[in-house]
Amino acid sequence: MLGPTKGTYSSQAADHFFSGLDTVSVLCKSMEDVVAAVESGSVDYGVLPIENSSAGSVDPSLDALISSKLVILAAFNKRIEHALLARSQQRIEAVRTLYSLDQPYEQCRSYIRKHLPLVQWVRTTSTAEAVDRCLENPRDSAAIAAAETGRSRGLDVLRYRIQDLKHNFTHFALVGRRGMLNVAYKSRWSEIGRRATLAFTLENRPGKLVKVLEIFRRNGINMRHIESRPTRQGQWEYYFWVTLDCKGMEPLRLRTIIKEDVRAHTLWQHFFGIYPVLSPDEPLHPEPHAPNGHHRQLEVEQKLRRSARLRSQPAAGAAPVAPRPRGGRGAHAPGSGRGA
Repeated sequence: MLGPTKGTYSSQAADHFFSGLDTVSVLCKSMEDVVAAVESGSVDYGVLPIENSSAGSVDPSLDALISSKLVILAAFNKRIEHALLARSQQRIEAVRTLYSLDQPYEQCRSYIRKHLPLVQWVRTTSTAEAVDRCLENPRDSAAIAAAETGRSRGLDVLRYRIQDLKHNFTHFALVGRRGMLNVAYKSRWSEIGRRATLAFTLENRPGKLVKVLEIFRRNGINMRHIESRPTRQGQWEYYFWVTLDCKGMEPLRLRTIIKEDVRAHTLWQHFFGIYPVLSPDEPLHPEPHAPNGHHRQLEVEQKLRRSARLRSQPAAGAAPVAPRPRGGRGAHAPGSGRGA
């Protein structure tokens, strides 16, 4: 999870995702730090916000994943409800400074325009930081974050549910290294769909993207999301990020389509895998999967890793990575409002 302390939307999502498990959360300052922690092996899993239903994609998460070698293991949605928080006896009309991460601010723009027309927005790196900044500078200031985060730190709730859309959800992804997908997840989690995600670059010539899209159409594959992101390797050069619906489709056939048919038209491709979309209302209890005879070895290795983690836990001011189930560790990104 992200943020200097627990209490961000990402940390709440990670806590729910690993509900009921013996886990350890590692604090990270940014999406890039979460991805780096998973890639280095210092944690086993990362939880990242990918897209919000009203504010769109969480660009730092997409950029961090595109430049990594990680895969998406599972995904789920979390309802996001923002509150306006301040010190006790603060009047809304007297607020002049508003601390907020960019995503929550975007999701509450109509409310801010109507009720806080004179406010100056101070951008923060997480919703938890927004609360802390408000506590440090209480005069005429407020913050946008989850109500429980503000109350737990000593702020009052001036208004509940200030987001512009009542049904405000963020799509989170569980990410990990290749080979970590656990077959036990499929039988233990409530699966409501399956998706596949890939990123690729194309020659800057007419019709190149159409050829890729035609492959999806010809094979009856519904495209849920397409977006371009700058490659940062040249002027006006872009990656394409694409998510596909694939429930009911034979995985081997889909992999062949993506890794052979689509790849033939791209300059570069990163296939993040085929993964389950899970019900946000079902607690998830993954169990380690290993061939017969290896369970005892896994148990011993897990105890050793947990002991090492406890000795090297970050100080209270560091930022989170995702919780870690028995036999696995996880990291999550800052509490961003695109639902993070």
